[in-house]
Amino acid sequence: MGLNGKTICFVAGTVGIGGAEQQLFYILRELVYLGTSIHLIVLNNDEDGLKRFQTLPITIHILSVRNPISKIFALTRLIRNIKPDLLQSQHFYVNFFVGIVGKLLKIPSIGACRSSLASEMAGTGKVSTIALNLPDYIIANSKEAFQEILNLRKKNVDTIFYLPNCIDVSAFKPSAANSSYSEKFNVLTIARYTQVKRIDKVIELAKSALKLHPHLQFNIIGYGNLENELMALAENSGVLNKNLKFLGKMNPKTELSASNAFLLTSDHEGTPNVIMEAMASCLPIFTTSVGNINILLQDTNNYIVEPNDYLNILEGIVQLSGDSDRAIRIGNENRIFIENLNGEKVLRENLTNIYNRI
Repeated sequence: MGLNGKTICFVAGTVGIGGAEQQLFYILRELVYLGTSIHLIVLNNDEDGLKRFQTLPITIHILSVRNPISKIFALTRLIRNIKPDLLQSQHFYVNFFVGIVGKLLKIPSIGACRSSLASEMAGTGKVSTIALNLPDYIIANSKEAFQEILNLRKKNVDTIFYLPNCIDVSAFKPSAANSSYSEKFNVLTIARYTQVKRIDKVIELAKSALKLHPHLQFNIIGYGNLENELMALAENSGVLNKNLKFLGKMNPKTELSASNAFLLTSDHEGTPNVIMEAMASCLPIFTTSVGNINILLQDTNNYIVEPNDYLNILEGIVQLSGDSDRAIRIGNENRIFIENLNGEKVLRENLTNIYNRI
């Protein structure tokens, strides 16, 4: 399917500040550039999240219907009036609705897989198998998920696509923290406060560093349903507002440009936006080996460990904190690497290739 002059209707569960939503913004912007008419249906009215999407020349519809059956009927009526050439989901749990409505209206449908398939299916519950198999096509943002889908999905391999996340590198200011002296070495984590992100590991690292390495400062940007539990854990561990701070929900660009390194401790990921944003900000990366991270950081000098080996990250952070020249070199390499690998031009090419195969 060529893109110029076509109409694509996207359905998103939310347009908050998460990685999937940031990628949706990039995708819609590139599709508009390629001559596509875009409708975006949002199933959860988030006024703050909508603001960036309202800067795009697209049509936005808010459909806040809680009951699943009512939601299917409401979506069917709305999409029948839009008459798109293609119907596309941006969240795995939305695949269920997109797949059903696509079949009812005889419109080709595309589902999404934004993390590991195991994590997505666990979070979707009883309808997870339907969410995986009902859409005509499915797009994964990691090669790990692509392979998992290939093994489980009951459709032809030609219906599964790999679309790595991209980043607008020019939107991120390179950090100068490693080129100027400071008593503190600031390590930043950005994540939703959910079980899979394992913020408890960051707290454990801060606890281990408190007495032996007091120059290390751990900062966390995020929000989520585990916030109170994590705050209590940090307080009981003796690190809260000492060498660990919860910065809440905020635009991360300021903290990225003021940090010395970036830390990710997740058990499951797809292709993490936050890793790419940190690389664009010239930060060295310390991370667990999950999702697409090994591919994203291949041939770089960043620090990667298995999820159950995360405490060894502390040794790497301590070593780098005493070697500013190395930290600067790795950070500069990261910015160049991510711009060449996952810039917006690459996304444009990837999107064109995928839609031409549909």
